[in-house]
Amino acid sequence: MISKLKIVFILSSIFLLMQCAAYKELKPEPEISAKENGYIELKSGEDNFELKKEKKYVIKFFPPAKDNFYLVLKFENNYGIGSYLSRDFDKKEGGKDRIPDENAAEKDLNLYPVDNRTPIYYWIIDNVPADVVLKMQYRYAPQWRYQFETV
Repeated sequence: MISKLKIVFILSSIFLLMQCAAYKELKPEPEISAKENGYIELKSGEDNFELKKEKKYVIKFFPPAKDNFYLVLKFENNYGIGSYLSRDFDKKEGGKDRIPDENAAEKDLNLYPVDNRTPIYYWIIDNVPADVVLKMQYRYAPQWRYQFETV
């Protein structure tokens, strides 16, 4: 017979496993800055982030000081990573309010329109086809300036 202690242990373990988040939050160092500074490398201290195959990740981005900005994400090589930007985030389901990538045709550069009415943006990585080292830069730029620079 199974003792009451074993039953409590098994039920507690099941409960804890059910509470585990599907997404791991990546916390860049230095912290994300919403200032308009050109491209900034997204790293964990001195190292790039290592993404594991079939795991899911999230990174928080702050809103810009003004409206009509782009959050530009530039990759050395995208490696087939599936990602999107969202105004909301659920640890189990990801984001529901997806922001369209205005540069979806080019895989090594994502271009998301952002404003200052959303308190936090979530860049959600929901598909990692193989173990990869994420080599990425980000930038906040006014939409008019970005369009002028890339014509």
